[in-house]
Amino acid sequence: MTICSSHNINFFREIARFCKQNGFHYISVVGSNSTASIKSSRLSLLKSLQNESLFTRSFEMESPALSDNLEYWTDSLILHLDLKSINDIDNILSLANLLQVKKTMIVFEDPPPVNDRLKSSLDKFQKNALIYLAYPSVIKQIITLTNTPNAIVTDVILNSVGIVVDSYDLQGLELTCASLPWAPMFIMKDCDMTSGFGCSQSGMLSDHMDAMCDNLNCTWDCRIDVDGNWGVAPASGPFNKSGVWNGVMGSIINDEAMMSVGTWAMTGNRFGLMDFVIIGTNRPYLAYTPGQKKSDWTLFLRPFNKDAWTTIAMITVLAFLANIVPYAFLGYYEDTEGYKINTLTTWLFFVGINAYYGGALTMFFAIEDGISFNTMDDVLRVYPDWNFILTLTNEVYFQQKVNDGDPLYVQLWDRVVQDPENTVYTTIEDGLAKIKADGQTAMHVEDVIILGFFKANPFFQQEVKLFAPSQPNYYSIIVNRGSPLKPILQSVSTKIAEGGAIERLANVWIGSKLPTVIGGEEKTVLNIGDTITIFLLILAVASISVGVLVYEIYDHRRKTRYHTRKNIGQSFIN
Repeated sequence: MTICSSHNINFFREIARFCKQNGFHYISVVGSNSTASIKSSRLSLLKSLQNESLFTRSFEMESPALSDNLEYWTDSLILHLDLKSINDIDNILSLANLLQVKKTMIVFEDPPPVNDRLKSSLDKFQKNALIYLAYPSVIKQIITLTNTPNAIVTDVILNSVGIVVDSYDLQGLELTCASLPWAPMFIMKDCDMTSGFGCSQSGMLSDHMDAMCDNLNCTWDCRIDVDGNWGVAPASGPFNKSGVWNGVMGSIINDEAMMSVGTWAMTGNRFGLMDFVIIGTNRPYLAYTPGQKKSDWTLFLRPFNKDAWTTIAMITVLAFLANIVPYAFLGYYEDTEGYKINTLTTWLFFVGINAYYGGALTMFFAIEDGISFNTMDDVLRVYPDWNFILTLTNEVYFQQKVNDGDPLYVQLWDRVVQDPENTVYTTIEDGLAKIKADGQTAMHVEDVIILGFFKANPFFQQEVKLFAPSQPNYYSIIVNRGSPLKPILQSVSTKIAEGGAIERLANVWIGSKLPTVIGGEEKTVLNIGDTITIFLLILAVASISVGVLVYEIYDHRRKTRYHTRKNIGQSFIN
């Protein structure tokens, strides 16, 4: 948003270059046609912008279509007014909320009078905005925040090509926060559970916020939600701004706090409700604690999957038919070349299968005992043989599939509602206790949370294994929609990350791997239940061979008796 007054062409050119270099590409020029001079000046401004190949259009200040024609994500706004319009500055500033931050610029061709009216209006605005104030040879940056009485005015620094350098001074401002503890990322202790204030704060994100405030010249304080409600779904109404929101997320949507420190996930349905300051990435896993090893009579079938066994069975039947059926038609079949080719092919096939099978089976003997699940869906499919537990803080990972009608996730959510005792865990300690209880429960957990727990509790002994990793996700601090804190915190956070501070903080609070548990079972040890299948198979083949032998003995004796009787009868005839 740019406010202009005279015909200073050079100044218009400077403004046009600034707009081009700093993302003001689709510009709506708005002003009043109160005098011919103002109208002429606006035409000069439009021409300067168009000379820089910027898309422009013009509106009158009083136009009822103004707000309907401004697009939040793409448009920039230039207000072309004279100094007398300072008296109407409150209404002019309100237009800043129609666009993204850093898309607004107030420009006077003549230095504005240093009076209390302009400063007082900026201080009383108390809405989220980051706008530029410019007059010849000077560009200033104005930051206003919701429910914050003092506007922050600082000088803008441009680099050699005219792009604004991200340099912020919040002049001792205290940033307000609402959250809940989520160790080790953010820990809140000793809170006043009546007001929610007075918490002592620690954790990886607390250290990160301290580092950002050191750079920004600000302080911060976080209150706990006394109801323990994250507020990730509306209390009533639709999932948008018109819904009724409570809890931590409601504090951000309703502009009751400036930000929430936590590992907030960026999801499509949350855009438009808040802005995200990306801090790092985490990765959801499933975790389980191996129970007492149970007999697995299918162990010798597991080297091949169902399709492989079906194919082997089909080829075995074909090989049997190719080698046995021709005997019914050719008594000399064993002397043919076809018989030799068939037996050689069959022999090579079974030699190859034996090599693959032996190698795959060796893997089960040599590596750690594990499970056959590869994804979260695999675990959900075998319920109730395997149970699945989650924390409601991570419901965002499931809600989309529930809304899409995926039957596995709809059934899971039915269990969350109807049987939370066996489906939901409240703390990481509670979750670890549940997966330890029977050895066949999988816990959905983010890597930073479970690694951080063991980092903070080095003497906690429980064997835990992670499997079925999901796609990594960004985690973020959330701020009010359209808040200038979004670009401010993101800029400083990126600089901190580039300096390697994130890795150092992660090493302190999270660690890199699960601890080795003394006495944990590491290798597969076979018992009689695991080997019973092969024993029964050998016994079955041996039984068949004995049966065949008995039949052959019987048949031999029968034929011998027949020939003996035949010879005796022949001798009598002779």
